[in-house]
Amino acid sequence: MVRQVKRYDARVSREGGYWVAVVPGVRGGATESRRLSELDPELRDLLSGLLDAEPERIVLDWHYEDALPATAFKAVAEYHEAAEWLAAAKRRYEAAQRSAVDELHQADVSVRDSAHLTALSFQRVSQLR
Repeated sequence: MVRQVKRYDARVSREGGYWVAVVPGVRGGATESRRLSELDPELRDLLSGLLDAEPERIVLDWHYEDALPATAFKAVAEYHEAAEWLAAAKRRYEAAQRSAVDELHQADVSVRDSAHLTALSFQRVSQLR
């Protein structure tokens, strides 16, 4: 029998030197950790025991609004948005590189001339061919 994936909100706050995660609607669904990186596995393990669910079947939607000042929360959100934009731009750039080198190869342009036209090294053009 395949168990269904369950999704929960995890509300994070800071209390003293601790990060505190609370899952609203789950009795006893709260834990704390000194390190933010340890909060996910601790909460997952807690919920697994409380709900009799496999940890990998628990999806947590993390909410940090109460844990950070508004300016810090906004800066982190902008950082993640920029990182996604950069990753998408990198994928487009790499696809354009391959396409340009392929088209130049089809047009019988030499590796060195292709390198000059694309501003890539001739070694990189050779790799892409």
